[in-house]
Amino acid sequence: MLMTHDAASGYLLSELDPVYLWTVTQPRDSKALSKQLQCGARAFDLRPQVDGSGKLVFHHGSVKIEQDADKALQEIVTFANANPAEEDLIVIHSSACSGTNCTGLMSEALARAGIPVEEDCGVVAKLTVSEAAAKGKLAGGGHVLTVTDCVDENYDSQLACWGTDGSAELAAPSLAATCAAAGVLLSEPPTLKELVACGEALRHPNELANTLSGSYYSCWTNSSTKQFPTQRLLDSLKGVSAKGPQNGRLWQLQSIWQE
Repeated sequence: MLMTHDAASGYLLSELDPVYLWTVTQPRDSKALSKQLQCGARAFDLRPQVDGSGKLVFHHGSVKIEQDADKALQEIVTFANANPAEEDLIVIHSSACSGTNCTGLMSEALARAGIPVEEDCGVVAKLTVSEAAAKGKLAGGGHVLTVTDCVDENYDSQLACWGTDGSAELAAPSLAATCAAAGVLLSEPPTLKELVACGEALRHPNELANTLSGSYYSCWTNSSTKQFPTQRLLDSLKGVSAKGPQNGRLWQLQSIWQE
């Protein structure tokens, strides 16, 4: 089942905001979840947030995504009802809920949309696809099931597109030194805008080769060092695949850069 990471980031439509450019992980569209479903996605990584006015929206890390949760969920319901086959079962993984009463507001939004929720991981572990589809049956005929936990994400922070260390997670001092070499001084902790500026500067590794003493690598297509991060990502996917799901929990293969 194809899942979209930080699915709501597709609602960040501005191409002028450098923070948005760094945050977006999915195709931009005013109906981002519909777009992802049309592209073949059948599972969503959704991260709700309650904004300052008490409205339920979404977020990607520290970046708020001002998309009304009710409208986003309705996109899923509309698609599911138009594609009611069991093999078109849609799974929502709701996690990292942020803000006052976020969990409660998300539960209310799912109830308004008529989307079933299963919070018991013991139940989820025993479900077949057919049983999951039945549990997620919508009034309009589609199938959508929300889980709030029960998912092993297999997150590995080492799988970065760029860095200065080929074997260990970047520590703050080496990251700060790398960015400084690129002409960007980081605060403590660094702001997202500083990290974006650093990343943009590091897209030109040839200009930094002498300063970084050969320790810098990146996955950019024009980089002579792209083989290292790419192979590390592929090796990780093979390792996670070999391990397989544990204790019946849902299980992710994260084929993405961890930035």
